[in-house]
Amino acid sequence: MEARRIIPNGQHVWVRQVNGSEAPGLLVSWVNRNGTWWGRVAMIDDDGDPALADVLGSLLRPANDVPG
Repeated sequence: MEARRIIPNGQHVWVRQVNGSEAPGLLVSWVNRNGTWWGRVAMIDDDGDPALADVLGSLLRPANDVPG
């Protein structure tokens, strides 16, 4: 079963990349798939093109969070 929650105004987030760096993104919705949360994020891909990606929730953090 899938449940979706829309973020009406979006939320700026940091997306953790495979190489450990972070990229800026705009979270537009959450979706729960079989107990795992995924964020739908608008961001710029590696080629510099706009992309809409489903990202594992644990790889996202609010942009206003200060790294620990």
